[in-house]
Amino acid sequence: MIFMKNKYLDLTVQMTLSEFRLRDQGTLLGFFWTLLHPLLLFLILNLLFIKWMGKFVEHYPLYLLVGIVQWNFFASATSYSLSSLIRRAELVKNFTFPREIIVVSSVLTVFLSHLFELLILTAFLLLSGATFTPLFFLVPLIVLVQLILVISISLPLSALCVYYRDIERIWGLIVTAGFFLTPIFYSLSAISEQRRLLLLLNPMTHIITASRSCLIYNNAPNFSLLGIILLLSLLILFIGFKIFRKMQRKFAEIL
Repeated sequence: MIFMKNKYLDLTVQMTLSEFRLRDQGTLLGFFWTLLHPLLLFLILNLLFIKWMGKFVEHYPLYLLVGIVQWNFFASATSYSLSSLIRRAELVKNFTFPREIIVVSSVLTVFLSHLFELLILTAFLLLSGATFTPLFFLVPLIVLVQLILVISISLPLSALCVYYRDIERIWGLIVTAGFFLTPIFYSLSAISEQRRLLLLLNPMTHIITASRSCLIYNNAPNFSLLGIILLLSLLILFIGFKIFRKMQRKFAEIL
């Protein structure tokens, strides 16, 4: 893909760092606002469900925290990149460069915050008694698969948002529904087998499960499922890139 070529790599990096610095500029707590949402969500859900799910899920607070952190990246990155072309309308209209760089840099902006969250999460896990094992080194692989999945979804969504601004609200509803259709604050075993199938079709279910296996339960993730998700993400990325390239011809005119 063109945005991966060396001559555009520096532009992608510069746009990512610039947007990362500007994202929380002018706020009192800056970057720490990005940590507030998952922390508050964790405190509420842990308070509400620990007595119920704590009976069935070992190390439930850690189980919940890993799920929230991984889901938060997916939800935040796709939602933030959705309007990236609209936010950067002046660049789209006045400069010639691959437009997908704007979308990718928006995803990477959230990804940088996610890396800080993962570092804090790892420290919290170790302080809570989790054992550091070589399986921790598999987490970057899981995160890479998730990053590709996010970019593959963000490209067509951002292009559609230029044409149809309602996409932003529709995606917000989908993300909200996805939160409840992903085993974040409950376990798969708590769901009936018939309904469990729906959750298993969700790629985020397997990404979160793999993360928990490595970080909490000292079990190797299901590499076959991760491989399937990776291949699916690459397929969506290829199709999404084609859709994006076809739709970008009228970006400047519409914006």
